Amino acid sequence: MKAQLSRSGKPKPKVIGVDEVSIRRGHTYRIVVTDLERGRPIWFGGKDRSEESLIEFFAELGKPQSARIRLAVMDMWKPFRNATEASAPQAAILYDKFHVMRHLGEALDRVRKSEYGRLVGLVAAHEVGPTQGIDSIDLLMWILPSRVSGLELTPHAKTKRGQSPYATLGTS
Repeated sequence: MKAQLSRSGKPKPKVIGVDEVSIRRGHTYRIVVTDLERGRPIWFGGKDRSEESLIEFFAELGKPQSARIRLAVMDMWKPFRNATEASAPQAAILYDKFHVMRHLGEALDRVRKSEYGRLVGLVAAHEVGPTQGIDSIDLLMWILPSRVSGLELTPHAKTKRGQSPYATLGTS
């Protein structure tokens, strides 16, 4: 890959993508930087997926070319963010959708489990009836992981027990 990259000339990217690739078993990684406007890789290197390894890319690119970068797309790996902020501080950082959605899903699961536990505790203490609020949790399990385009959130939407979910959903 390095031979192919050297034949393509010095890159002048404005929008880059940063990712790591595994080159063998045992967590051995290299970094691939892609010019996203041209749709081609422009750098393959580093000794691992560390901040220092990505800084090598910016050093090879040079300060004038690093200053041209306006956007860096990457996963939420902190060393990548740190290296980009240090070497191209003017560049906006955009996290890829996969990682954002994974973190969002994990956060929603924690809220859902906490709310479910709270409601079960209220039922056990006889402060609410056995189905009051539980339907909203059941609805959350369906709504939150769904795509927006397929949802029908109209006033006639009902839970399994035929009750409207909106009264308690807004407080969850």
